[in-house]
Amino acid sequence: MLKKCITLLLAALMVASLAACGVSTDRASGSAESADTDMRLLEPGKLIIATEATFPPYEMPAEDGQGAAGTGFAGIDIELAAAIADKLGLELVVKNMTFDSALYAAQLGKADLVLAGIGESSERKQFMLFSEPYISSVQVVIVPDTIDPDEPYDYRGKKIGTQKNTTSWIYSMDDFGEDQVTVFDTGAEAVQALLDGRLDAVVLEQAPAENIVRKTDGVVILDQKFTEDDYVIGMAKDNPGLQQAVNQALKELDDDGTLRRIIERYIPSGEQ
Repeated sequence: MLKKCITLLLAALMVASLAACGVSTDRASGSAESADTDMRLLEPGKLIIATEATFPPYEMPAEDGQGAAGTGFAGIDIELAAAIADKLGLELVVKNMTFDSALYAAQLGKADLVLAGIGESSERKQFMLFSEPYISSVQVVIVPDTIDPDEPYDYRGKKIGTQKNTTSWIYSMDDFGEDQVTVFDTGAEAVQALLDGRLDAVVLEQAPAENIVRKTDGVVILDQKFTEDDYVIGMAKDNPGLQQAVNQALKELDDDGTLRRIIERYIPSGEQ
């Protein structure tokens, strides 16, 4: 399907805040410290990330209460953040909030990074810097189990649900328009609306969608994928030194196999 540009309407929220937002400057001492530009951090010695911890297997509360680096949270993004912090010689701090608040926190300098299953888009690039991709993501469609998942799905006139401000939301709005799409704070809420008969289908990222469907009777995932995307790490537009340091850390974690091991702990290779 042809993707048209949509506006995320973030500019009005940012204009005043960017100038007022203060951050301290620090330089990491880890092996990934190869940036020519100073890396700016909110607090010396700490890497503060914003996330929305209701998006397994990417981010969620840790079952053991400890989580990655003692943050209390687990998942691909959290373990990746911990590995990056270790590379940079920093202590990881995780702030849990809604998805759109996590985006704003990084944009406005209230967090160093946002890791929350984020897809890069031309609209977001106006306000943020992004890392190189660290995982490919697939958007899928959840429907009632009365629908044959093998058959082509007719979206015409259907009520589509998705999670607010996610890549799934962007693509759904782009393809179907606001009259056909209803947004929810979480994917689980959207699926509940589907079960209640208020929606015909839900578009979500594949791994969280599969997690929800495994725990939910009465729904299935269509065999035909909706679209594919890459996930990236976001940061403030005026912090290229941090972008460079994160990219170097990602390269090292990819080269030594750490990134693959993190991903396969949560998404076995046969499921990707």
